[in-house]
Amino acid sequence: IPQGSVLSAILCSFLYGDLENKKLADFSSTDNSDSVLLRLIDDYLFITTDVGKARSFLDIMTKGHPEYGCMISKEKTMTNFDYDTEIMNITLPTQTRA
Repeated sequence: IPQGSVLSAILCSFLYGDLENKKLADFSSTDNSDSVLLRLIDDYLFITTDVGKARSFLDIMTKGHPEYGCMISKEKTMTNFDYDTEIMNITLPTQTRA
């Protein structure tokens, strides 16, 4: 199946949907009033006001999910808090919450 085809996108949605249900349910639950997990094909965006949840999400994602062929690219991963020297922090150290 060629990458970028309609069928490829549909199969990817099924695969990553299963990953979310089995491995990321704590982050994608509709009961979370302080966070939301978004995905477009294989790109994730986790938005939360809870730094602990953000760190837990990154812990799970950096370990990877070989059974799904899912590994994150640390070079493409960004946070707005300090996490790992290999993951880009896009918040300046002098910035503070208002």
